[in-house]
Amino acid sequence: MRVRYQAYTAAGEPVQGDLAVETVREAVTQLHNQGLFIVNIEEVPMPAQFGSLARRPPRRSVPLKGLAIFLRQFSSLFSAGLPLLSCLTILEQESTYPALRDACRSLREEITRGRSLSQALRSQGRLFPALLIYMTEAAEATGNLDKVFSRLAANYEREVRLREKLWSAAAYPLFVLCLAAVVSVLMVRLVLPQFLSLLGDIQVALPAPTRLLLALGRPREQLWLALVIGVLAAANYILLRTRRGARFRDRQILKLPLIGPVVARAHLARFCHSLSLCLRSGIPLISALDLVKQTALNRVFVDELERVQAGIQRGAGLAELMASSRAFPKLLVQMVRVGEEAGNLEEMLEQVAEFYERELDYSLAMLSAVSEPALILLVGGVVGFIVLSIMLPLLSVLGTVA
Repeated sequence: MRVRYQAYTAAGEPVQGDLAVETVREAVTQLHNQGLFIVNIEEVPMPAQFGSLARRPPRRSVPLKGLAIFLRQFSSLFSAGLPLLSCLTILEQESTYPALRDACRSLREEITRGRSLSQALRSQGRLFPALLIYMTEAAEATGNLDKVFSRLAANYEREVRLREKLWSAAAYPLFVLCLAAVVSVLMVRLVLPQFLSLLGDIQVALPAPTRLLLALGRPREQLWLALVIGVLAAANYILLRTRRGARFRDRQILKLPLIGPVVARAHLARFCHSLSLCLRSGIPLISALDLVKQTALNRVFVDELERVQAGIQRGAGLAELMASSRAFPKLLVQMVRVGEEAGNLEEMLEQVAEFYERELDYSLAMLSAVSEPALILLVGGVVGFIVLSIMLPLLSVLGTVA
């Protein structure tokens, strides 16, 4: 949807314009973040199409890798001395993502109307992350847009590598589990009934494992099982949509033996990189924490960041607040304390982030090394149970004959 607003700046100058947002509340939040005092805001009616009502355009999205490439190219072109509009024109022609091509065209139109780049980015709704918009505002104030975009590109490239590492670590276990499930279903649905049909004329009591597998192979039992799983999945989804449910889930994830350290180190590396990036770009600490909070991987860390943010507003130090929480390791607290005392907090955060990235690589390697034999044992146990269920009736028949 699009909304039209009238507002005043802090200096008392009237401003007006349009915004492309999801809701009116989101538009109000964006205008307040720009320091504007809203006088009037209303939704712009969409023109009706011939023979039907105007349909809402589909929500656009850009992969994180595409956004990193866009920022890297933008930084290179702008640092080479090209004007802003020329950079957007070239990026529109070179982009392989339709959403980015449309966004570049819209950004050029907004800038031609006299709006700044950050305002133009904000008008694109949720296509561009809040971190990019706020850092663009800071870059426009300091005049180092190319450097800020280069740092942002490096940050998103690092995020892409992190996601690839996590997916690589999860790909093998998922593949083995899916393969084990397919083999189990085929054996239960095809092999077991055929084998038992050969024993149909022989009156022999079937063992409990065989009866269990036969029950799972009947359509009625399968329907009940699917219904129970569906109800549990729906209840779990509804529960996790609540704040308390999400906090409980994320707290339990952090307590898992091998997965918990991986999640914690991935979050700590992202937190340190993002906070260092914001501070290097001149964003105040409270605003930087608000941006970093949106990139958190775990609800437990989000709650802790909200508590730290509230404490800083009361005048407490960052290291002091982090030391009173179990979510932040002592190493991070000590490095933050040294950075606050020496006045180079962003550099200390960057060093800690690199340390946690190395720790994350070690944790992922350890997880992969442990998961392989564990999966072999799991798959072997499932297949062995099925084979045992098939062989037990045969052994019973042989015992009866003997």
